[in-house]
Amino acid sequence: MGPEQPSLLLPTTFLKSSQSHQAALAGQGDYNGDGINDIAIAVTRSDDPPQANESLYIVFGKKRGESWPAELDVAKSYDAIITNLPKNSVVSGLGDVNSDGVDDFGITDPANRTVGLILGRKNWTPQLVFGADFTDPNG
Repeated sequence: MGPEQPSLLLPTTFLKSSQSHQAALAGQGDYNGDGINDIAIAVTRSDDPPQANESLYIVFGKKRGESWPAELDVAKSYDAIITNLPKNSVVSGLGDVNSDGVDDFGITDPANRTVGLILGRKNWTPQLVFGADFTDPNG
């Protein structure tokens, strides 16, 4: 992400012992094609009901010399977010699958035994929200 890396904060609902959440670094890669590594953090849940914060949070890296805050609240300071992750899903950085110069993601849906491909892009509208729909056979 850069020479000075902040502590990453997740919403407190993910830390409650009564809920089965998992937060995982989905991978480091250049998800916006600017030549600087970014990070993606997947927050999913293994029990019901689903929560609004179950998402893939993408935080773009900063250029050398740009500073990070000491703590970065991922749920409030993301650059892009993909919502509606399936229960027990796993997200992984896949590298540049389509050879466009931007790294991409794979998102599993264990219940339906499918994998979705989310292509990285050079133009992420600030705070853009994508909803992953694993029920549409046409994507």
